[in-house]
Amino acid sequence: MATKPEVDVEALGDKPVLLKRKDFLGTEKAAQSHPNRTYYYRQPTDLQRVIDTSTSHLVREPKDVKVLLARGQALFKQANYEQTIRDLNEVVVLDSSNAAAFYTRGLAYSKLDNVELAIRDFSRTLQINPEHAAADEYSRAIQLNPHHFKAYFNRGFVYDKMRRFDAAVEDYTQALEMDPHNAFALYNRGISLDRSGDYQGALADFTRAIELLPTNADFYHNRGFCHRKQGNFELAIADYSRAIEFNPDHFKSLYNRAYSYDKLGRYEDAAQDYTAALRVEPENANAYHNRGSTYDKMKDTTRAIADFDRAITLQPRSVSSYNSRGLCHDQLGRHEEALQDFAKALALDPRSAVFYHNRGYCLRNMGRFEEAVQDYSSALALEPRNVAAYNNRGYALRKLRRFKEAVADYTTALAIDPQNTRTLSNRAYSLAKMHHIEQAIADYTQVLTLDPQNSYSRHNRAILTAKMKGGDVDERDLK
Repeated sequence: MATKPEVDVEALGDKPVLLKRKDFLGTEKAAQSHPNRTYYYRQPTDLQRVIDTSTSHLVREPKDVKVLLARGQALFKQANYEQTIRDLNEVVVLDSSNAAAFYTRGLAYSKLDNVELAIRDFSRTLQINPEHAAADEYSRAIQLNPHHFKAYFNRGFVYDKMRRFDAAVEDYTQALEMDPHNAFALYNRGISLDRSGDYQGALADFTRAIELLPTNADFYHNRGFCHRKQGNFELAIADYSRAIEFNPDHFKSLYNRAYSYDKLGRYEDAAQDYTAALRVEPENANAYHNRGSTYDKMKDTTRAIADFDRAITLQPRSVSSYNSRGLCHDQLGRHEEALQDFAKALALDPRSAVFYHNRGYCLRNMGRFEEAVQDYSSALALEPRNVAAYNNRGYALRKLRRFKEAVADYTTALAIDPQNTRTLSNRAYSLAKMHHIEQAIADYTQVLTLDPQNSYSRHNRAILTAKMKGGDVDERDLK
């Protein structure tokens, strides 16, 4: 997600709005125009001229947000805080996402010792731009009043957004010392603990918050999400279900319960929950993608493709949806359509080993083994320990009768995953094709040690043993 640019506190407005003073040096005529003239006059000794110029302009255009903001900030520099607030009240009505206006108004409230309203404005500033310097104002509020619950609470929220989780936890803890029964402080501290990886601490805080406010759906959802992150899907489902009892349209609980059902192999339940989630947020591309993945696991490939289609319509740069739809097309034998999807995925993310591997698999299914080898090689260049890519490149090399290279790939794969019976069996087959009978028999024997019921390896070992002895297959070797 793109972050908004940090607001320049010293500027009259947002950076794209007013030009810099250096652009007007030696250009007096240009400096006479509105609104540039206000910036030109924005030296400490020219604040009144900024105010007068802005006022003249506002007579003609009373809703010019840029000029209202410029006058409000100039008034603030003159310590005219009440008039600053009046101007900036108009700005935020006209532009509710103007971080500079909320911040400057917060400073004005702070100067008037109205700490509550100042904190409210700094909080709004940080909602618009989490990296804004407004965080410092909470610290000043705490210096003025070390027992100010809301300042600690809100600064904790800011620290969490900055990913300074230890600092966030410390501030929420300070807030809780002042108000030990504040469910939302416990809830927020739980979130910060969860994000820092302290799941047990998070669960304890969420549980305490639930005890204090037992009908809050968000509290159950976040405890469920903490369970989910630890792989405790049954516990997660129980909490999501409680959240849904209190709020049947709680999108995140429906979505995450569906995810948990999917992880437990309860695909019908998962699909139902994703469908319910989509009734709440019908334009959510991720929910369509995940339901499509669930349908794919249910072997309902046609419905899976329809969901991936919808996800891509809503989010045209969704690489995962292109990849997943490509896999479905490949399963249905629509190889050309699959190749188009993999090509789109790779155009958006050219460093994905998975996408190269999947396209290589599709090319292999089409009998285009040379191209498949190239894609598997690209995958391995990006992910050198990808066992599946070594195995599949080995298979393509076998089909090209390049058995020595195939054996090399299988050997590398076995160095990474030495108990992979499929890789051992594939290497044995390639060794047999190279007439390395004893080595092939040794590999088939290793397969049977790991998987005594592997009839394919038992059959091939019996044939190779007979060939090596120069006689018929011993029936005992087939048992």
